[in-house]
Amino acid sequence: MATKRTQGQHFDSVVRHIFSWSISDILNNNIFKDKVKKIPDTFDTVENYFESFTYPLVEEMRAEMCSNLEAISHAPFVEIKSLKCTKPKELIYRIAIMPPFRSSGSGDNEIYSPRKGDILMLLHSRPSDVSDLIQDQQSHRLCEVFKDEFDGLPPYNYVIMASGEINISKDTRKGRANSRLLANFQMSTITYNRIFKALSIGLARGGNLGVIQKVLRPDSMDTEGNVFISSDLVGSIHDVDIRTHLSKLDLNESQTNAILNCISARQCRHKKLINLIWGPPGTGKTKMITGLVWLLDQLGCRTLICAPTNAAVREVVSRLLKLLKEFSAISPCRMGDVVLLGNEKWLKVTDDLQDVFLDYRAKKLVECFALLTGWKHCLSSVLEFFIDGVSIYKQDLHYKKILREEKGRDWANKAEDADIDEESFVSFAKREFSSLVKKFTTCFGTLHRHLPRDAFSDDNCKKIYNLIDSLECFKNLLSKEEGFSNLEEIFVSPYQDAMSLAETSFEQCNSSTEFNLRHTRAYCCQMLKMLEKSLNITSLSGKLSIEDFCLQTANLIFCTASTSAKLYRLEVKRPFELVVIDEAAQLKESESLVPMQISFIDHAVLIGDERQLPALVKSKVSENAMFGRSLFERLCSLGHRKHLLNIQYRMHPSISLFPNANFYENKILNGSNVTGKNHRRKYLPGPMYGPYSFINIKHGYESFDNIGRSRKNDIEVTVVMHILSSLVTSTNRTRQRLSVGIICPYTAQVLAIQDSLGKLHRRNSNMKVKVSSVDGFQGSEEDVIILCTVRSNAGGLIGFLSNCNRTNVSLTRARYCLWILGNAPTLISSGSIWARLVSDAKARNCFFDATEDRGIATAISKSGFGRSNADSINFDQLRISERSKEV
Repeated sequence: MATKRTQGQHFDSVVRHIFSWSISDILNNNIFKDKVKKIPDTFDTVENYFESFTYPLVEEMRAEMCSNLEAISHAPFVEIKSLKCTKPKELIYRIAIMPPFRSSGSGDNEIYSPRKGDILMLLHSRPSDVSDLIQDQQSHRLCEVFKDEFDGLPPYNYVIMASGEINISKDTRKGRANSRLLANFQMSTITYNRIFKALSIGLARGGNLGVIQKVLRPDSMDTEGNVFISSDLVGSIHDVDIRTHLSKLDLNESQTNAILNCISARQCRHKKLINLIWGPPGTGKTKMITGLVWLLDQLGCRTLICAPTNAAVREVVSRLLKLLKEFSAISPCRMGDVVLLGNEKWLKVTDDLQDVFLDYRAKKLVECFALLTGWKHCLSSVLEFFIDGVSIYKQDLHYKKILREEKGRDWANKAEDADIDEESFVSFAKREFSSLVKKFTTCFGTLHRHLPRDAFSDDNCKKIYNLIDSLECFKNLLSKEEGFSNLEEIFVSPYQDAMSLAETSFEQCNSSTEFNLRHTRAYCCQMLKMLEKSLNITSLSGKLSIEDFCLQTANLIFCTASTSAKLYRLEVKRPFELVVIDEAAQLKESESLVPMQISFIDHAVLIGDERQLPALVKSKVSENAMFGRSLFERLCSLGHRKHLLNIQYRMHPSISLFPNANFYENKILNGSNVTGKNHRRKYLPGPMYGPYSFINIKHGYESFDNIGRSRKNDIEVTVVMHILSSLVTSTNRTRQRLSVGIICPYTAQVLAIQDSLGKLHRRNSNMKVKVSSVDGFQGSEEDVIILCTVRSNAGGLIGFLSNCNRTNVSLTRARYCLWILGNAPTLISSGSIWARLVSDAKARNCFFDATEDRGIATAISKSGFGRSNADSINFDQLRISERSKEV
């Protein structure tokens, strides 16, 4: 393969960086160290602000590539079936790949399918290690997926842009013909591209800098953070009775005040404001957000709602849809005013979300705008049937007669065709009209459900639904067996003769079928004529134009922060006023710049908790430069006031006691639901298995996994499995449903427990078990949490376990029971938050030795683990490994 790229070729900044790196560059952790500067707390200029994120972002990209290269033998890959160069000067190739696409190396059966923005490494054979690539720099080529099947290509076909010329006719390393070519997945550039785009727009001052100007310097911020709530606001805005609406939401005072502050900020059009809402675990943050968004919708405020992850976006939009359906009698809502934007696979779109998912909506609307089957055709077809139904019937008979003559007598003598031949006008009218009504109802039902409220006037909506009722009434009248001796005469008579009847409701007509048919026909004709003149729905053609129209006109748009970059390209028809960012403390500040620069946004509402886990940063260089810090955290550090949601509704008071005291200065109150008797659960006998306990595992020991990158504790695994087995027995006996979460700070411990779970799952269907890292549990909750601390050594070494944010997340996921497994001497010797936790557990009589449970003592004894294993650990080596081998 050639190494030189064509000079002068244009490609985006992300790919330009990646294609310029050699394997050695990617593996060099210090290559950008001198260029990455610490991101300051305040900024002098807009240019300095945007430039401060550029090199940390480049370094983070390199770190992700490095991590994936080091695990290249486990990377998903596909085999290329054919390759053709379509634009030699630009190194553009068309490829087809071999189905099925399955990742291999990791032992799973996950199907991998390349997507636009993926970086692939083209190879003649699968390397066993990254050293294979270093030894022969000529054996690979990087490329980016430029187009995929969503760009109109056939399945399994892609257009790629390569870092250099691709030559598959010869394997240069072995000097022999070799046509096999593999493509290994390395990383996705989608999010990086969107952030780079936002930074570029900001540097060029081409975006909306209104809100951005408010975050540069502390002297430009409202240090009070909240605006005054006027008595007028609590009354009504734009004829919306806010007090009545808020009473429907069943919110506490802190949630209500948070919403009112945000709405007050929105009313202050003369100044741009940022509201920070501090939502500790279990304080009803999502409930408050959905209430805010629902009320903003009632006020006609066009709002963009974002979050860092697809899961968080899905949760908020799901809750909002439930709220809309609950209050539909108070405020009718068309789903067309709500759009969920993103990738169906990553969003995991379920049936309850389909109606607002953009791709599904566009597919449904395409048919409604088709020339031969669309809404105009539905209107004209029904009206034509009412006016010329007899003529249509005669034309149908004539057409069938011609067909019989062409086909011959044998065809005509078939039983089913004989029935058709003898079809009366009554039978024809029933069949034809039923089909027309079904198409009309489906089409206009789809339009009403999927177009925003501005597409229809309220008057036209009323006419359409009255017409649908009338058409159904006419269909039901046709289904009756009497009164059809003169049905043809009804259809040939001018419908205007019955217009006076149409002036009164058809429901008031007498019981005569003929009378009701005439009356209903006249009424329907009148409504159809009126709708033909008054309906002014934008003409749309093609799925893409429909998607753009929906995004331009919907009142509420939900997406991840990076996905909001798709809104940049749209022509502004209805400007956004406000952006709401959920889980804002988990979002890198550079990524939050994507939605905040969208045109016309004046206000931002950031909801989060900077005392939980921040965004994940893979590069130590970028992490030290504060690249993972959120805008929420930076503003808090500058003294920008945050509105606290101060009542928690998740945890038993015994569970919330320690986190509240150590992370939230005892500012959080327990809700009445968690202090009542109904919130106490007893799943296993004995004091050890109460709401909160620390279970001391004296002789546990930690060890590295096979590749020396992560830690596990086999005795903790044994204890976990015994507790789970006991829970299975208990739930089988009581038939009580139970969700159990097992939190492990190390990947090796997660895998060790997962490997032991197989048989357990087959024993019980009432108990759901989730095993994951701390990061995997952020934002979720379970009935019972078993927390493994893993670390057990004489040196008091606990690594990143000492991180307070990580500890906070771990301790606040349980509803009813939190059981912490750990080696008390190790944790006490660490001098960290965990030392305080062990001391607190002892003071509260919540400290237990694992062997106090005879079943655990027996399980440990049978496992064969003992003190000799722990004593053999080289603690000097552990100290050396602390920084380099943590996962």
